[in-house]
Amino acid sequence: MHPKRYYFTYLILYIEVIALLFFFKMDYSSISEYLPFNNTQHFIPLNWSSHEVQDISKYCPCKTFTGNSATKSQFKYEYRNADIIHLAAHAEIDLNRPVYSRFIFAREADRTESSCLHAYEILSMPLDAQMVVLSACNTGRGKFIEGEGMMSLARCFYQAGCRGLITSLWDIDDKSTSQLMDLFYHSIFNGQTKDGALREAKLKFIANTDNIHAAPYFWAGLVNVGDSSPVRRSLSAKDCMENCTIKPFR
Repeated sequence: MHPKRYYFTYLILYIEVIALLFFFKMDYSSISEYLPFNNTQHFIPLNWSSHEVQDISKYCPCKTFTGNSATKSQFKYEYRNADIIHLAAHAEIDLNRPVYSRFIFAREADRTESSCLHAYEILSMPLDAQMVVLSACNTGRGKFIEGEGMMSLARCFYQAGCRGLITSLWDIDDKSTSQLMDLFYHSIFNGQTKDGALREAKLKFIANTDNIHAAPYFWAGLVNVGDSSPVRRSLSAKDCMENCTIKPFR
């Protein structure tokens, strides 16, 4: 088979077990804030995560936090007002103790708080975001518990109240994920559903990359979980660019 001959005949929807309690509570009012975070100071540098945040911020009015400003305390202060949260960071999965799986943020200036946002902390965060994008490795993986399902970071966001997520199933590639996210948000802010926008992004990525990067490893690891409805119906990407101001925080 030719390396680029992958077919997307059907859209697959993933639903967490806990989501059945509130899956149909929808509100399509206009989005007030869009909150992308990136941090490249720990572990292997995520050289493309800053590009990722900059690329997607052109589609919608937003606050961005990168480098030293992408702290855990800043995230905890801002997340309540965001309808879309985008995290481009490192994540660590603890298969033995899932509540200790974590995202890694920038170090706090005063060092009074840990730079790690653990799963047990996410569970206690009252979330009402229409979409959370977890642009980090293995956020959809975790310990499988019979009768409960996968104990992943994505599940924690779902249980905390997020309606729909984009999450990862393995160690995703930094550069290709950045390119996919640019394509994904372009479709999202032109009225596509979450699963439809992700499908379109993958097809465009495959069509415009080389045979090596057309392999499923570089694009198939990102999936939509939960609500797949459009996050916005009134404003197109063009309207956002013409009528709104970007507010970068670095």
